[in-house]
Amino acid sequence: MNQVAAFFLFVAGLMAPDWKFEFAKDGITIWSAKVKGTRYRVMKGAVDVDQAPHAIWEGLQDPPRVMKVMPLFLKFEEVGTCGERCKLIYQVMHKEGVSDRHCITKTRWEFTGEGSGLAVRQWWVMDEKQPLPKADLVKPGKLWGSWNVVPLDGGARAAFTTTAFIDPAGGAGPFFAFVNKAAKQITYDFLVRMRTQVPAWKP
Repeated sequence: MNQVAAFFLFVAGLMAPDWKFEFAKDGITIWSAKVKGTRYRVMKGAVDVDQAPHAIWEGLQDPPRVMKVMPLFLKFEEVGTCGERCKLIYQVMHKEGVSDRHCITKTRWEFTGEGSGLAVRQWWVMDEKQPLPKADLVKPGKLWGSWNVVPLDGGARAAFTTTAFIDPAGGAGPFFAFVNKAAKQITYDFLVRMRTQVPAWKP
């Protein structure tokens, strides 16, 4: 088994299969699922986007574009590589009223198909061994997720699915219900931006 496949199986193993429908609005569907050992829930969202899969994936590798579509992000910066089709991303997330969360994720991707049938899967997990710029920065307890981009209409459009899990740590434990509610809204807001902004992206 190659490194990419092994990494995907590791992240997939973290994701719970018992998805619960949360809501559907404006062409966007949100689900959530329990995660063993925590009261925080993993979120999944889906939306169809009027853009080719390769253009979506390329745009999501561009920090300025990512910053515009990802709620809460103050920083999204590539800081190194970790092997074939693997890079280290320094992320800073901001939520009013709480300390910023800093982490470095190990991010991998794979392509399947070609031409109008090209599909892309990208997934990430926080690399707890990577040092942060300062010792006093607050890390999440856990962070992992994925993007899956599948062609529609001969590759002119795409079905985009995201999954995301964060255990914010830092004393947030008693507020798990608030965190779960916020995570649902953040996932929805991200997909609204994907649907409205991505059609204008150029490869």
